[in-house]
Amino acid sequence: MPLKLITAPTLEPVTFADLQEHSRVSTTADRALMESYITAARQHLEEVSGRAFLTQTWELTIDSFTTPRNEGGAVDCQGKIPLPFAPLASVTSVTYYDSDGNSQTMATTVYEVDTDSEPGRIGLKFGQSWPAVRSMIMNPIRIRYVVGWTAVHLVPQPIKQAIRMLAAHWYEHRESVIVGAGSSPLPLALDSLLWQFRVKEMT
Repeated sequence: MPLKLITAPTLEPVTFADLQEHSRVSTTADRALMESYITAARQHLEEVSGRAFLTQTWELTIDSFTTPRNEGGAVDCQGKIPLPFAPLASVTSVTYYDSDGNSQTMATTVYEVDTDSEPGRIGLKFGQSWPAVRSMIMNPIRIRYVVGWTAVHLVPQPIKQAIRMLAAHWYEHRESVIVGAGSSPLPLALDSLLWQFRVKEMT
């Protein structure tokens, strides 16, 4: 199930000034570098937690509306299609190639959106059925959707602290190996900050 980022967040949960204060850095000479660490830290922690920290648009492509996930398909045990990353804000569109090979956009009267579950899901409305899709086409179904908190102040403080810690760590240690380090407490500290925000995969 390929997943593609369509629109990245326009803001970061942590600012350059935040990281400056955390790292006790007074100069602005490394601003661009430090901001790149903030973005990289946010992206890494989003992947680890399964959560989108600020508004972004993704597109999920799948082969089937109906094949169970444990058989390499889309739907979970309740017949819903989970959408990676949380919180789910909205579904922009569901498009597919019909049995004649024509591109179609599914009407919103066919499916409903579950923004309460994590991850969010789409499922059929009562009395509806998934349409037939063209066989022998790879990834004939595309679901475009929006995830993430809508404002910086909504991002929980433990997540912001984890971003600051990881970005500061990368700024201080710019090699892949820390020579002479006798212990490595950072991963445990990050785990402690993120564990409550990890999105559990639905089966």
